[in-house]
Amino acid sequence: MKIYRHMKKNLKVYEDEAQDYAFEKLGISIKPMDKDGNYTQEQIDFMSEFTDWYFSGNWFEDEEKEAI
Repeated sequence: MKIYRHMKKNLKVYEDEAQDYAFEKLGISIKPMDKDGNYTQEQIDFMSEFTDWYFSGNWFEDEEKEAI
């Protein structure tokens, strides 16, 4: 499973939690904007790019091996 590890702090964030983590840390929330209450494609693209940006600083991607 892909995770993000902080270079200096003892933190790890799982890929499936990364977007929520990044937005929460910066106090950002995004309200779905289409007529059906879903995210628009622009919002989806922004959220993905924002998450990539957030974890591009003092974080590195790693793989966590699952216990057998």
